[in-house]
Amino acid sequence: MRKLFGEEVAGRVGTIWGFGDEQELRNMYVRTGQPGLWFIAGGLAQCRIGSKVLALQIKAIEEGLLPRWRSELLPFSPCGEGKKKPLAIRAILCNILR
Repeated sequence: MRKLFGEEVAGRVGTIWGFGDEQELRNMYVRTGQPGLWFIAGGLAQCRIGSKVLALQIKAIEEGLLPRWRSELLPFSPCGEGKKKPLAIRAILCNILR
């Protein structure tokens, strides 16, 4: 990715693939630090499921339900859980589907 988009974009996006702090794939099926840059990968079954989640996120951004920039997302308590945690894909879906 660094070769295609340069150091600045690569720095904003960060690590792709592997598991992050919340044990979710890093920068896959979620918005990256670079607006408009999305990554999808995996086997056919994983991509079929993930593409629907990705499409919901893009639609929510286009409809103004989610901010365009990932940095504008604030930690919150998804689906009424008491413990606050950073916004993750399941939390986005939870809020969209409410």
